[in-house]
Amino acid sequence: MSRIEGIKTGGGLIAWMTRIGSKIKLGKVVTPIYAQSLSPAVMWGVGQMDLSHDMVKAIPKHIVHLAEMRVATRVGCPF
Repeated sequence: MSRIEGIKTGGGLIAWMTRIGSKIKLGKVVTPIYAQSLSPAVMWGVGQMDLSHDMVKAIPKHIVHLAEMRVATRVGCPF
């Protein structure tokens, strides 16, 4: 059970597009997307960050994944 329930349906166009994108990319809608649906501004910001992060071509993928794991460990990310 998550600490923040979030929005399972509705939430506007950005939330709908993000849920569809998650289903296509990951096969399911992950819990953080439901929590981000509570604030369209947060969802938009995270989406822009992910898009710009995916566009980085100069950095090898394995280095990017290591950096993601390091940051998640440092901030205590539970997922």
